[in-house]
Amino acid sequence: MSILHDLWRLLPHRFRRRIFETAVRTSAPEAGPVLDWPDQDVPIIVAGVLQAPTGLGEAARGTLEALRAMGRDVRPFDLTAALRQERIVPLPDLPAPEPGPGILLVFANPPTSSYALHAIGRPIADGKLKIGSWVWEYAHAPERWAQHAGHFHGLAAPTELVRQAVSGVTGGPVGRLPYHVPVGQAPLPVLQRPDRLRIGFIGDIVAAAGRKNPMAVVEAVGRAFGGRGDIAFDMILRGASAGHPLVRQLRDRARHFGLALEVDARLLDTEAHRARLRSFDVFCSLHRAEGFGLTIAEAMAVGLPVVATRCPAVGEYLDDSVGYPVPWRPVPADPLVDDPSPGMWAEPDIDAAVAALRAIDANRAEAADRGRLAMKRIEQRYSASAVTAALDLLVAEVRALSRP
Repeated sequence: MSILHDLWRLLPHRFRRRIFETAVRTSAPEAGPVLDWPDQDVPIIVAGVLQAPTGLGEAARGTLEALRAMGRDVRPFDLTAALRQERIVPLPDLPAPEPGPGILLVFANPPTSSYALHAIGRPIADGKLKIGSWVWEYAHAPERWAQHAGHFHGLAAPTELVRQAVSGVTGGPVGRLPYHVPVGQAPLPVLQRPDRLRIGFIGDIVAAAGRKNPMAVVEAVGRAFGGRGDIAFDMILRGASAGHPLVRQLRDRARHFGLALEVDARLLDTEAHRARLRSFDVFCSLHRAEGFGLTIAEAMAVGLPVVATRCPAVGEYLDDSVGYPVPWRPVPADPLVDDPSPGMWAEPDIDAAVAALRAIDANRAEAADRGRLAMKRIEQRYSASAVTAALDLLVAEVRALSRP
């Protein structure tokens, strides 16, 4: 088996990807008929990489957490092992999925979404109302995603950007299902230490280094505070290692400005991730594209002042009343493995980011006020009740369309 796997790995990635995509598309079951249910309290299965420290994993976990908080009959189906991702986050103690009527909510992009149905299996999946929650960071989703839409009765997107991107290639309706972002019980005592300002960033440098754009954060922080001894500068870089070329470049550039950059490459579970986020005073993300921007919303949810590129998805919840949005200009995006021509992305204005960071330092009371207002906004839009209400509306719409 290992010899076959080694030979498989020698094939070009895109060729392997196309073979995999064709295989899962043809083997996954079609949406099929839906077993009716008499009342609203029907089992809801949330399927995703529930143990993996990834954005889609956190989106699935958040939905599970929201539905559980609202007293719904929710069941997890973990795809972490099936999709060969690292298992870091413990699973909640909830009943297992069962055959019969219900809702199957799958957090996975094509072609993995079709493979997920294959992994879940027909005994569980058959008869359920199947909804795929997809996410994309650009204005146009890959054209071949349309070939996977028929495996689901409905599709959902966390933002209007994603809804339009997916609808544009599938040609069908796509509903809105926001991600759940839990809000802290009280604002953090941020910006209370006059002897220190800790600036943080979180990003994945394995799959998204260009899109997450950590070098721009180093540039902005360096130009804003270069040479100051009271600046603490931390980056959580998933997939980093001490010898990773990008990590060396980031540290070298920080040293150029007289700053020491601390890099944390640990894969953290949800609670440890949130604790690490709460250790910051300011969160800075000068990304070039986001489908939602989960870490940005999470930073706002704990009351941090946030400096972030106001790309279309992030602009749905970040403005200058609740944070420090950074303007941008459209430039051609780097090619992706899944899409060699993804279109345009947002190049952030570094001068504006520098000005925002200095404004936070100069008026910490104002920055703390914006952080408190940010918590309220996230609570209004991404609370457990808001997510559950959005799911109820989505299910009603998809259910009506799926009836013969």
